Amino acid sequence: MNASKKNELSLECMILMALLDQKMQPEEIELLRNFSKEHELEEHYKQVDREYNNFSQEKIKKELLSRSDQFESEEDRFHLLCHLSEIVTCDRDISPDEQEVLSQIEKNFNSNFGFRAPSSLDFDAEQREVIDAERFDKFIVDAKAGSGKTEVIPERIMKLVKKDHVLPNSIWMISF
Repeated sequence: MNASKKNELSLECMILMALLDQKMQPEEIELLRNFSKEHELEEHYKQVDREYNNFSQEKIKKELLSRSDQFESEEDRFHLLCHLSEIVTCDRDISPDEQEVLSQIEKNFNSNFGFRAPSSLDFDAEQREVIDAERFDKFIVDAKAGSGKTEVIPERIMKLVKKDHVLPNSIWMISF
């Protein structure tokens, strides 16, 4: 997929995600406008936004899943998930519909970006302590292989964004 098509498809997915909870926030609109301007897609943005505003919630879900499936490379999928996470965190809360679709996209991509439904994760007391810890400027998770870091760290980040209202672009995570 060429860069132009990938950007168009990313924009379409972002618009669909913003419309999923039926209340597009000013921050989402600004993010979409900036993305379309940066990638010279202003006309495409206007056209797609008009078209998608008439979609039912079920059609939005179906179209979002269909379009996201067109991303084939791992790098492109990662970038799409980053763009979608920017959209859903604009309103500081991930709706159940957004959670469901993001979880399904993540499953389709066979990736662990942190959007799986919380009910599918069972954490032990130590893992729950890391996830639920108070907000800190710095936080280190030092644990052995197989201890669940891959599941705990994204869950911690989602807690910071959803409950502590930390802006996603202010979170740095390093893993090695």
